[in-house]
Amino acid sequence: MPASGAYQSTVLDLANWDRALSGDSILNENARRQMWTPITLSDGSISQSGLGWGLGPFQKRLRISHSGGLPGFISQYWRFPDDRLSLIVLIHLDDADVGTIMAGVARRYLE
Repeated sequence: MPASGAYQSTVLDLANWDRALSGDSILNENARRQMWTPITLSDGSISQSGLGWGLGPFQKRLRISHSGGLPGFISQYWRFPDDRLSLIVLIHLDDADVGTIMAGVARRYLE
């Protein structure tokens, strides 16, 4: 079995997951803060990831992200908590430039 567990989902499932992450039904505020805080590595440098999440700016905004894929499929999830915006893209290709697609959609909503 692949590391991802080969989970299958839909955009609506992921939208419900995103909604759940915005409240306290699954994780409380302290757990979310820990999950979305950059990790300090043993050499003292700061990682661009939290507990399983990518963390970094996009157009000077906090972006929380996660991606995945299997042969023939790519997924990306970007969350902008300060803007109350989440983007979810599922693509049935394994060579699409999903980062460019996500950036284009994000710019449209964040400008």
